[in-house]
Amino acid sequence: MATFTVDNNPTQATLTWTTVAPSPIARFEAQGVTVSNKLYVFGGFVDGALTTTKRSDVYDSSTNTWRRIADLPELITHAAVVVDGQSIYLIGGYVGNSPGVSTSHVWKYSIPNNTWSAAPPLPAIRGAGAAVRLGRNLHYFGGAVRTASQPVGVDRGNHYRLSLDGGTAWSSLAPLPNPRNHLGGATDGVVIYAVGGQHGEDEDNGNDAQVDIYDPRTGTWIRTTDLPRPRGHISSSTFFKDGYIFVVGGAFNDFQPSADVTAYDPVSAKWLTLPPLPQTRKTPVAGPIGSRIFSSTGNAGSGASPSKTTYRSSPFTMSTPGSE
Repeated sequence: MATFTVDNNPTQATLTWTTVAPSPIARFEAQGVTVSNKLYVFGGFVDGALTTTKRSDVYDSSTNTWRRIADLPELITHAAVVVDGQSIYLIGGYVGNSPGVSTSHVWKYSIPNNTWSAAPPLPAIRGAGAAVRLGRNLHYFGGAVRTASQPVGVDRGNHYRLSLDGGTAWSSLAPLPNPRNHLGGATDGVVIYAVGGQHGEDEDNGNDAQVDIYDPRTGTWIRTTDLPRPRGHISSSTFFKDGYIFVVGGAFNDFQPSADVTAYDPVSAKWLTLPPLPQTRKTPVAGPIGSRIFSSTGNAGSGASPSKTTYRSSPFTMSTPGSE
């Protein structure tokens, strides 16, 4: 177990990280999310050759065990993930072994039935974008276009919305300023946050610290406080907890994976630093379960080093936003 204390820890307590049951397979660039007391991990790269798997698994925090679930319908990485009750949506992504090509496909996983079905596709192909559910709508924004003839991704800022109450097609909204991919998306139930990301395929100097907020009441984006450092590869490790937007792991410039755990206070518009993961993780799957954070898989090094390690934080609750 690793223990850390930081001066500006907003929980006013020492936060610790513990290793729990590892993922059945090592992988990175997977997609996933927490639902109830479980952490779902779908697809990803499994080796240094960037071979993609359809395998999907779920971690049960109450029993500290993993269970294999239905494979993905196709080889997918870099999809955006959104939860709606007992359904999990995978939106866009790159299909095939690396480098893969962008897709417009949207897949819906039924947790009770352990089955996949097709949902209305995006209006255009996209990979490595971000998505959230706000009210009864799915929102997808950012990402890149990568094709067989254009293997270097080109960023796009389009912002699409789909009604979950019988919607059959996505509509267009105000585009994301400063288009980027490998960004994080989150919502507090009122507005949408687009966090960090990467430009093109540039992992050396292309990461971005910019954070933007979309307000559906005005239909506009505004810029808020940047991340402490440019950071990308956080699509499945950006989430909302205790009134804050959390970002776990990811990647900095110079191909450097991150162990950072940071939280954005929407009242003060400040970023707070929490105790880091015990080891760096690029593209982990992380999220809250109860009062803890769980983080699994990801890339452990600057090259292709897939991991199976799963980390669990000690229980904690953040201070009221704006009180720090």
